[in-house]
Amino acid sequence: MPNIPLTLILHISILAAGLLVLRMSGRPVLKKPFLLGLGIIIIYWIVSPLGFVLQKSLPLLSGLRWNWIGKLLVIGAALTYLRATGLSRSLVGLTWRQREGSILPAFTMIVLLCVFAWTLEAFQADGTDLSAARLLFQGIMPGLDEELVFRGILLAFFVQAFSQSRNIAGASFGWAGVAVTFLFAAGHGLYVINGEVVANWRPLAITGTLGAGLFWLRTRTGSLVAPVVAHNLLNFGYSFF
Repeated sequence: MPNIPLTLILHISILAAGLLVLRMSGRPVLKKPFLLGLGIIIIYWIVSPLGFVLQKSLPLLSGLRWNWIGKLLVIGAALTYLRATGLSRSLVGLTWRQREGSILPAFTMIVLLCVFAWTLEAFQADGTDLSAARLLFQGIMPGLDEELVFRGILLAFFVQAFSQSRNIAGASFGWAGVAVTFLFAAGHGLYVINGEVVANWRPLAITGTLGAGLFWLRTRTGSLVAPVVAHNLLNFGYSFF
């Protein structure tokens, strides 16, 4: 099992090194929003595993395989953090409204992400898991907490911190997107285990690619709706391969 505190320190250290390089190159980086962004990542890594421990300690929930309590607690903690820090809902993407002309491009991106991810999963051939518990969890939960944290609150702070971006296919890309995508990918494949750094390159590459696609959806539509739908659809579909 990964050592969560050391893994978190590793991720933040790599990100901080990148920040130092940017500042040395003369790019402006605002310290306060950068630190506030790191705050939500720390909350995520603390609350989610603690929620799973709590779930295992409750007699009625101890038999659940998936981390329902952890993800629900993350959502609650993230919304509390959002209110405490004064971020507006629109900056985070908590809106049903989609940017004009973005629905068809977003649908196309979701299809491409699913084809990419499910094809790789089919080639991996690690078997299906069509249990009701898995399908229900994967179809509802992963996108709710992870998109709110990564492409929502974290992205909003990092956009303020890094500011500069460029338009790519109607979406805004910049160092904020790179940092968010790195942290998302690292959480799925870069750990400290038994005092050693372990990099699982395949999940890192795949999750990084999917994370970039989810980031594009968020910035193209101006909302978390499409990323949440795509994220849950991806995870739900994995069950069939």
